[in-house]
Amino acid sequence: MKKHKIKAVIFDLGSTLLRIRGHAYRRLLKKYHVSLDPKDFGVLYGKIFNKRVWKNVDKAFEQLAQQLGQVNNLSFRREMKKIWKDHNLMHKFDTTDPVLKMLRKHRYKIGLISNFGQNCYEVLDYHGLREYFHSIAISAHECILKPDPRIFRKVLKHLKARPQEALMVGDHP
Repeated sequence: MKKHKIKAVIFDLGSTLLRIRGHAYRRLLKKYHVSLDPKDFGVLYGKIFNKRVWKNVDKAFEQLAQQLGQVNNLSFRREMKKIWKDHNLMHKFDTTDPVLKMLRKHRYKIGLISNFGQNCYEVLDYHGLREYFHSIAISAHECILKPDPRIFRKVLKHLKARPQEALMVGDHP
């Protein structure tokens, strides 16, 4: 079996490099008397935002509000969207910067593929992460969701790496 040298490391963003602080959503659910376990909220949120609706964030929040029995509650939807836009509610894992710096130091090509929404570049800039990446593909901009191979091929091509020369690091494909 032929061994291939790893040239590139590709990361997911959410739950890999950044963690979303769920306390704001928990407070919102409590404020509007929505009885849903925070973990179940996270699963529901992920199901809605990992579909093609992130192109229209308002539609995604409408769907989420509908699932929570709050579809006609415009205040609830406005507050959800405000939380979503608040970059302070996401923070880097302690290992994020050291790992990315080490990979750059050792001259690996670093990519990012994420099913994140349209505000991904703002979030990357806010947390000082964009500078680490040689290639970035965000589903909301590419109109391709992971795990569709096309989004991986796009980043690999830009990184000048073959699939067997790259590693993917993330919580799910």
